Amino acid sequence: PVEGTRGTRPPRPAARFTLRVTSIEQPDGSIAANGKILVRARAELEASQFTTAQASTEEALRLQPEGRINAEARVLQAELSMAEKKYEEAAKAFERVAVLFRDPEISPRALERAYQAWQLDGNEQESERVLNDLRTRFPEFPISRVE
Repeated sequence: PVEGTRGTRPPRPAARFTLRVTSIEQPDGSIAANGKILVRARAELEASQFTTAQASTEEALRLQPEGRINAEARVLQAELSMAEKKYEEAAKAFERVAVLFRDPEISPRALERAYQAWQLDGNEQESERVLNDLRTRFPEFPISRVE
């Protein structure tokens, strides 16, 4: 007991975060439980747990070999490369996502991140090429520059 207090309180349990995916819809309208893996992978990435985040994205890719969840898992893998400052690797991975998945939400976001990765890599020629592609394919997409 601390001096001046009446007694002791039991220790508080450690905070525990529970991430839940309420819905990740597939083209057939079903909800994919595999989306929970992506939530876990994102949390691991944000906690700088790169090895476990990589394992989670690989699990998502194995369980969902095509479709939106696969695309999002590939985006997360590219984000892992960004976090590890492997900018060329990240840029190429983001570009693959934009080419493989012709999704109106994922593709422009992936191209934007490829553009940013090339900028961080110092490759002005590639960053301009990707920026031009992004502007051509998605003229309404707001582009964020790396600062």
